[in-house]
Amino acid sequence: MGIGAGIGMANFTFDDADELTGQQLKDKASELEAVWDHHYNWLAQDCYVIDEILGKKKVQELENKLFVLGDENEPQRIGAAYGLASGASSTAALNVLKKGLFEERESVRRAATYGLIGVGHKATDLFMKATASSSKWLRKAGIFGLGEVGEPHAKVVEKLSGVLRGDTSVYVRSVA
Repeated sequence: MGIGAGIGMANFTFDDADELTGQQLKDKASELEAVWDHHYNWLAQDCYVIDEILGKKKVQELENKLFVLGDENEPQRIGAAYGLASGASSTAALNVLKKGLFEERESVRRAATYGLIGVGHKATDLFMKATASSSKWLRKAGIFGLGEVGEPHAKVVEKLSGVLRGDTSVYVRSVA
């Protein structure tokens, strides 16, 4: 599904700047298409089920974009993460998101977290693993992910409530 496909946006153009960031939308459209598609599907269907076949070359391209340096490349990283999420049945795509989640760079970890949230409840075990980290920032990402897509069973509820009651980091507790 391309941007605007089937969502009443056929006449929509990206000639304007984003009101919040001031960035030109037409310059970011291709990078963020997977993000917009995800959010449209989530709103329209209350689920996100796009499972594209991602070839090895496409996964490598998206991995390169996920790990690109520079704050100005945040849209590219996030778009790559959602692109990887769209191929959730691909073990290679999930492995790239997992690698991104456990990355030291916050910008990569954040984008990978969004991508894994796009994958849905299949990411529960990975987020649970992240909550056991000694890094408060990784625990925070894991707790955030669990709160978004964690399967509602006892171990997830216990983890969230345990962190809320006793994690040493105010950042982690605030997300819980």
